[in-house]
Amino acid sequence: MEDYERECNLIDEMFPGAKFTISIDINDLDNIVTDKKFIIIQQTFNCYCYDNMNTKNKLYTVKCLENESLTNEYIINELIKQGLKVNCDHIFLESFDFIKDNLFLFSCGS
Repeated sequence: MEDYERECNLIDEMFPGAKFTISIDINDLDNIVTDKKFIIIQQTFNCYCYDNMNTKNKLYTVKCLENESLTNEYIINELIKQGLKVNCDHIFLESFDFIKDNLFLFSCGS
């Protein structure tokens, strides 16, 4: 339990502006999500938390710099800069899932 709490605190320190909880293992933050130079992250609003709201999907474009790779950490930092917020019970970012072409899904759980 102590290791888990230490890891959570370290992740919180790494991403102080996140408006969501990062549930990607700290050892996986350096994993490359894709070798593409840019991707589009789709945030959907299709859970019961949004039943009474007319919310359309949001898209976030993430481009990597010349000497960078699109790692989990890089993408998370870019989404924080772009103001991504999760306002429902499913605030735990679990992964970025490939959909097609350059489109990926921002996958959250509770």
